[in-house]
Amino acid sequence: MAGLQQQELPARRLWRHVDCRRSVSEVPQLRYVGVSGIARWSCLLTDVSPIREWDDQFLVFNPLTASTHLISPSAQEVLQTLREASAPLSLPELGGLLAGSAQVDGAFLTELGTCLQEFEDLGLAESFKA
Repeated sequence: MAGLQQQELPARRLWRHVDCRRSVSEVPQLRYVGVSGIARWSCLLTDVSPIREWDDQFLVFNPLTASTHLISPSAQEVLQTLREASAPLSLPELGGLLAGSAQVDGAFLTELGTCLQEFEDLGLAESFKA
């Protein structure tokens, strides 16, 4: 998988079609704790749950809720990385995989954390304390 560059994930772009009405300041109860990696994230979609490209976006069907979501290509890469992981990932681990580097800045991780929170709200991902 090609590494996603940090500059390709500006604010709001990760979840542009998930729910861009909320910002990090409006979601103080983010389930990860800073960038310390305490929480771990996993995808709730099975291998057979369809993710289909549609124009320049992706349609994701969640069989657990019988709902369909339209997400951006960047959000699809986040979801696909979680889906392909052999074990739940911490925020820094996921950020490193997406950026192709062990060094990721805090702003990138904050945006990624907000995207993951949106996925959790939609029932596409879940977090738990390790």
